[in-house]
Amino acid sequence: MRNPFLINTGFLLLGLLFFIWPIPRTISVREISIFLLFGIFACCYRTLPLSLRIKGLSYPFVILLMLTAWILLSAIFISNETAWSLKEIQGQWLVSLAVFITAALAAISAAEGALFCRRNIMTLLFFVLMVHILYIDMYALYVFAKTSVLPAWVFGLTGGKDKSSYLSHFLLMILCVEIYFRNRQGKGYLSINNGLLLPALLLTLFSIYLEAVRNGTIAALLLLLAFTLMYFSGSYRDFRKLAIMSSVILLLLLFGYVSSTSSGSEQRQRWKTLLETVPLALDTQNNKAWLDRDKYPYPKLKSGEPVHGSNYERIAWFKEGVVMLIDNPLGVGFGRNAFGHALKRKYPGENTGSIHSHSGILDFSIGTGVPGLMMWLLFIMNLMYFSCKRFMHQKSYFGLLLFFITVDFAIRMFVDSIIRDHMLQMFLFLAGLLYVFMLTEKEGAPDAIR
Repeated sequence: MRNPFLINTGFLLLGLLFFIWPIPRTISVREISIFLLFGIFACCYRTLPLSLRIKGLSYPFVILLMLTAWILLSAIFISNETAWSLKEIQGQWLVSLAVFITAALAAISAAEGALFCRRNIMTLLFFVLMVHILYIDMYALYVFAKTSVLPAWVFGLTGGKDKSSYLSHFLLMILCVEIYFRNRQGKGYLSINNGLLLPALLLTLFSIYLEAVRNGTIAALLLLLAFTLMYFSGSYRDFRKLAIMSSVILLLLLFGYVSSTSSGSEQRQRWKTLLETVPLALDTQNNKAWLDRDKYPYPKLKSGEPVHGSNYERIAWFKEGVVMLIDNPLGVGFGRNAFGHALKRKYPGENTGSIHSHSGILDFSIGTGVPGLMMWLLFIMNLMYFSCKRFMHQKSYFGLLLFFITVDFAIRMFVDSIIRDHMLQMFLFLAGLLYVFMLTEKEGAPDAIR
């Protein structure tokens, strides 16, 4: 039964949680907020029709529950470090699972015509993300005003450029979907004026430029290209629209190139020496700087200069990670640093316990093994399949948004360590929220605010 006071309190607490989620040293506040939100929405959720619960809602929950059971069994019966793995499961996986359930309950609790409705929730998330992006942009402009130089690797309130990059991507996806639906479908969900959408998009792109995260820039570029092609699809006979589309694509390519080299000569050098670095990095037995950069020297390029650390280490870690997954197909036990713990077993005496591979999917696979990897990929594909199907058949706003947020996360989990901490929690929150919104969405969205 809905309690207006409880549900409105949940609305405000939801905004607070989403704002502090990426901010360092807020773990206790986050977990208390999640616990309170779970209690509030467990008391206030509305009963969904049986058809929805059976046809769609049960799939991701069943997959996650099966994966959770495997992670626990693996930690107890397979891992050589059961205590460590169980502690990681408690602090990482179970909290993330609770976030997914809480988000689903929140979406079920939403009711049109009330404060806690889908439009207000999406607008709240938009403004929370916008505050983070504005802080990044305003800080950079402040530095530019003082030094006449734009700063690189700006991370805002999050404590890391990669962490702020995820926020920029979330906002970018929301804006692209909103712009697409307002202009191509005549519908939208955000309670903001049309005149604010383009400035918000430009500010978000500016934040991605300032963060200068190479992998993030490439992922953003690919998704922007996809949206551009979608936006102009079916208009190839119109020369003017074709010219606009071509210009936008060229500008996006230019944006991606400039962003990837925005941090100066060091960043450009990383690109130039990448191919020469690959064979040196793959020779992990003779070149061991990837194990301990303080103990072993970096291999040298033909020019006599040492390889760039990031290029070399990522390639070497990925290669060793694949080898360890082959050697341990059932995993070594779930944990953020499963890669480092597996290395410690393979290379005793080396200081590797805290190393992670910088590939979330590889860290996860080494920890949970091939069965865990298969179930996690099944979960990701389930989200992508049903969201794409809903958009194609019913023009679902939330289906399209969920699809692109999932695709963005899937791309980045191969090249960044994001299946952990608040990054995993925020993704599962949006996945649970949007999945239920998608299932309960009527064909077509409310009229956009113009």
